[in-house]
Amino acid sequence: MNKSASMLVATLRRQVTVRPIRGVILLGFILAVGSLLLSGMTYAGLSLILPLSAWGDSAGKQIFGQSDWVIFFVGVLYIPLLETLLAQVLPIEIIRRVGGGSVACIVVSALLFGGGHYLNGGLAHGLTTLSGGLVFAFAYVFARPHGFWAAFISACTAHIVHNFFLLFVAIRLFS
Repeated sequence: MNKSASMLVATLRRQVTVRPIRGVILLGFILAVGSLLLSGMTYAGLSLILPLSAWGDSAGKQIFGQSDWVIFFVGVLYIPLLETLLAQVLPIEIIRRVGGGSVACIVVSALLFGGGHYLNGGLAHGLTTLSGGLVFAFAYVFARPHGFWAAFISACTAHIVHNFFLLFVAIRLFS
């Protein structure tokens, strides 16, 4: 890790310790940028190697065409809360309780997250969300030493910001 990244991590750890809620929300915002970049790179890579016939649909296709309020409530608030519980909290807490380490927690969580999206949206959607799921799981594991709620808020904030950007900014820019 380079010096500036080390300084950022140290600053975030200090911020989470001094002001836990504000710190984990800031962490979530920063990691949302990382998840968007990683998901975007995954998407771009898949567009080069995966034929369109193998892509499948988007798991969120049911909410497209709804009002912005419905999309915001369902796609930006409700789904990230539910998916954080199912794909980060449950697997990570179970793995922690049986003695698994941070890497196992992150990998299993991301595989469950991507796998769920694959089942509901196809191969490209599953692989793209797998990369985002790595970041959401990292957010949870990074903040977990500061308590359950800090970890939940961190992962959930990253997911909410990620979905907001995709559903309200990226779609409007690229459609």
